[in-house]
Amino acid sequence: MKYKPKIERRIFYLLITLLSISIIFLLFWLLEGLIIGTQAFDNLKDQERESAINTFLTVRYVGYITNSVVIIGYLINIIISKKYGYGYLFCFIWILFFIGIIIAPYFTSGNINENIIRLMIVIFWTIIFSILAIINCYLLIDLKRKRLMHHYKKLRISKGG
Repeated sequence: MKYKPKIERRIFYLLITLLSISIIFLLFWLLEGLIIGTQAFDNLKDQERESAINTFLTVRYVGYITNSVVIIGYLINIIISKKYGYGYLFCFIWILFFIGIIIAPYFTSGNINENIIRLMIVIFWTIIFSILAIINCYLLIDLKRKRLMHHYKKLRISKGG
């Protein structure tokens, strides 16, 4: 069986803090779209405007629910990894998920430069999830290093050195 290191305490609490902050910004992202809205639909006819607004709101709700489920799944996964350890698949999957979450607001938020609140939310969103992706890259590199050290220790013990 391959060596699986456990997530260190300081990294665990850093991840929990970043996930908490990301949930707050995710809620701000949803509320900003519902309260402030967008000016992109002002020059449309009534039926087109209703359809566009419904699509905009649907994308917001689905994005919020999807990202919340991913964040909750990551939280469960790091709690399990703190107790039982993690492997390469853990790091690769979550790096891909976080890259997807990083680029999502650029496609679903409409015009990002439309108001300063939306721009700030997207900037902080990108920073937080980039940090989470970088931490997962660190965990991946640390996993490789720890597995090599474990392998060398086993070789040393088996050769009697």
